[in-house]
Amino acid sequence: IWDFMFKFEQWSCAQNKGGKNSDSYLVICSECSALINGGLKYICNMANINMNYINYDKSIVLKPHVKLVSWPPNLKFTNPASITNVEDLRVLRNALRARTCTWVTISDREARKAASSIEERETTGEVVGRKRKQRSDKGQPRKKKK
Repeated sequence: IWDFMFKFEQWSCAQNKGGKNSDSYLVICSECSALINGGLKYICNMANINMNYINYDKSIVLKPHVKLVSWPPNLKFTNPASITNVEDLRVLRNALRARTCTWVTISDREARKAASSIEERETTGEVVGRKRKQRSDKGQPRKKKK
């Protein structure tokens, strides 16, 4: 009987693997990322745009004039892959599914206000985003492309 029970348990576990009902960390994480990126692509009407969590203020809010509103208040705004608690990921996924956390377009006035806020934060010494790495051949002549 133990052999049968062991095989039945293995079978039942295998049935849930990879299914839509799977509630594992990786499935929830990838679903959150897909919902965030999909919403961004849809609202911007651009297929080649991707979410940039590190430079969010400069590359997402200022350029296409969109922002993600109603992020769950107990979660730090970060890449879903950086969230280590499964319960927190479930909260985020449920907010994205229910569309309480969603993308909205912002007006030019709001974008200017965000830009001045970023400038203000930078003048106080806060690092906003991450600077791009300098080219290793900076200042040297480069070959012309044919």
